[in-house]
Amino acid sequence: MLDRMRRLWWLELGIVVLALMVISRLGGPRTPEPSTSAGTPLILYFTVYDHQDEPVPEARILLDNPAASTRSLEGARTGPDGRVTLYTVLPGNEARRLGYTVLPPGADAFSGILELPQRPGTRQNQPPHVLTVEEDLNGVTWRADVVVRCP
Repeated sequence: MLDRMRRLWWLELGIVVLALMVISRLGGPRTPEPSTSAGTPLILYFTVYDHQDEPVPEARILLDNPAASTRSLEGARTGPDGRVTLYTVLPGNEARRLGYTVLPPGADAFSGILELPQRPGTRQNQPPHVLTVEEDLNGVTWRADVVVRCP
């Protein structure tokens, strides 16, 4: 019996590895790759906090980007940690502005304007949010961390 178990350990290991691969592909939300067909990709990492610096789950984020094929992205909701990721394109206008509206559950909606810098690598305090913009190593994708505090 012990001899047989020694011969089949690789089969058991293969089954476990296969099961883990299947589970990893099924679980968790998939992050779509931003498309470069409409412009330079921009990934926005929103984090919403209440006035007591607690994360706000289930807050809806509406994004108004005149450069995107769909002008307004609706329905993106923050998770339990108050975070949500939005994929869009870099605004082509001179001012590089994006409008956003936050709809926290059980509270009044509020809006703001993100003014993206001409160059990445800067951190700006633009009340009521803090914006940090980085550029991917290949220079194609912009990433912006947006921390928003509810009024």
